[in-house]
Amino acid sequence: MNRLFTGGCDTVIHSYDITNLVEFSDQDGLKEKNKDVKHEKEIMDLLPIPEMGLIASASLDSNMCLWSMNDLKGKSIHTDHQKGIYSLEWYEDQKLILSAGLEHDIYIWNPIVKEKIFMLKGHNHSMVGVKWLKGTNQVISADISGMFRIWDVRTFTTV
Repeated sequence: MNRLFTGGCDTVIHSYDITNLVEFSDQDGLKEKNKDVKHEKEIMDLLPIPEMGLIASASLDSNMCLWSMNDLKGKSIHTDHQKGIYSLEWYEDQKLILSAGLEHDIYIWNPIVKEKIFMLKGHNHSMVGVKWLKGTNQVISADISGMFRIWDVRTFTTV
């Protein structure tokens, strides 16, 4: 699949066939299909999860949405965040999604379940991002004050 996915100020995910350089999807048809799964504000991050055929999107509307990678049909909307989300990360070894944003916490999601499964608490400022350190059980997070934390995801504690 040679596809490029984008999202931004128009609150919609676009899919492009990069072989033929054309937009893949019918946006008007998708809006009609995705009445329940949509963003109301800017999309800040997209996270492809090819092994599950999904794309996760994060928005300033405080929602994370999951979409089918094939046809961009909305699968689920996750509304536990209270403020905008800036960053998404896929923790491949455990099949978890990590999300961070204007709140001080990192949310941990199982893409099969609608509610978050845990929150990593320990920052005192809004988050800038979260990344999994591949090949380890560790995640690194950063907030706007410049504070970094390294977490052990097996125990959900700071290293």
